[in-house]
Amino acid sequence: FVSLMYNPFSTLIRSEPQTRNHKFFSTNSKEAVRGIIKIGAIEYDENDILGQGCEGTFVFKGSFDDRVVAVKRVLKECITITDREIKILREADQHPNVIRYFCTEQDQQFSYIALEYCSGTLQDYIEGKDFSNNGIDQGHMDRSLLLLRQATQGLHHLHALDICHRDIKPQNILLSLPGKRGELRAMISDFGLCKKLKIGRMSFSCRSGAAGTEGWIAPEM
Repeated sequence: FVSLMYNPFSTLIRSEPQTRNHKFFSTNSKEAVRGIIKIGAIEYDENDILGQGCEGTFVFKGSFDDRVVAVKRVLKECITITDREIKILREADQHPNVIRYFCTEQDQQFSYIALEYCSGTLQDYIEGKDFSNNGIDQGHMDRSLLLLRQATQGLHHLHALDICHRDIKPQNILLSLPGKRGELRAMISDFGLCKKLKIGRMSFSCRSGAAGTEGWIAPEM
């Protein structure tokens, strides 16, 4: 059995409350012009890859509702996992330190999830990626402590909703684009392995094995 886990590399912070509109679209139309793919309300550039995950998952730079977004493309064979991820995102993203969800589109092969576009990951920050174009001062200790505090607050928010992330690691903590005053937010992302505890339960079975990434799985697993 596994309790809700604490990991010092997780979570995000709070500022003022925000109103978020969630939309779900289903369409079979797909248009491709010079690498630009349009599926319903989502558009993305198949040549601008932001990241790659397991089971054929890719993340592209795209747009939704005249804003820049990250578009996560998932194989339809993973529809059960995708539906669970979307459900958890819609429940949890009212917190500023949890990645914001916008909408979902589908075609015959993939599901497409439009998410908040970010500067990079905590892993990039730790490894010294050049964020100077985004106004991020990596050498500032207060900034590093703030990001850690925000990540921890984001994880606390998930635990308050009885959600166990199960894959907390620096690669899954994203850094927002700087705000009007240059402020950043650390945000928890990638809810593919998340699990929601049943009402009244404080743990769940691990009969399917230990979820997570090798090297980052909690010791008690």
